Amino acid sequence: MIWTPNSVNSDWVISEADRARAARKLVPLRLPAVAPHDIPPPFDRLHTEIIGDVERLTRSLAVLGAVPSSRARRAESLLPNDARQYVDRGFTLLNNQDNDQAIADFTKAIELDPKYAHAYLGRGNANILKAEHDRAIADYTKAIELDPKFADAYYYRGLTYERLLGNKSSALADFRRAFSLGQNKGKDGIERLGGG
Repeated sequence: MIWTPNSVNSDWVISEADRARAARKLVPLRLPAVAPHDIPPPFDRLHTEIIGDVERLTRSLAVLGAVPSSRARRAESLLPNDARQYVDRGFTLLNNQDNDQAIADFTKAIELDPKYAHAYLGRGNANILKAEHDRAIADYTKAIELDPKFADAYYYRGLTYERLLGNKSSALADFRRAFSLGQNKGKDGIERLGGG
């Protein structure tokens, strides 16, 4: 699915994206002109790369078995010692609701590079989907420790505090920090909690 300025408003495209996700075949991409907050719900919560990196796209498609086998083997051969490759594949798996394998890939990325904050964010998101809320908080907190300006980690930790743990004061603090770092969805959380 490639999100464009036109496709974000198309009911047909949104319906097709929903079908692809249900079939566990969704690889969300966006043009540079489309900001993450422009993508319609629920797809705005998915990790969506800017289109342009053909190798990353090939690896994502290989996970889904949607590329010729020679390209899939080549894409798989890139994984062994590269944390970013595991994180990319983890987000693709997560977007297609394969949470257990996504956690395995994020964990492998952490083993390869314990300072890669995006791996902790991804594993936190996967833990949320498995109702492992305390583990998710720990992963988001670690991502923030590694990168104190990681707006998405504050935002998702805030959502976890708010919606799953009922800790409104911690949620509000995280939403404020996320918004101050440029995560515009943080403002929605601030307004929801009456902290605006």
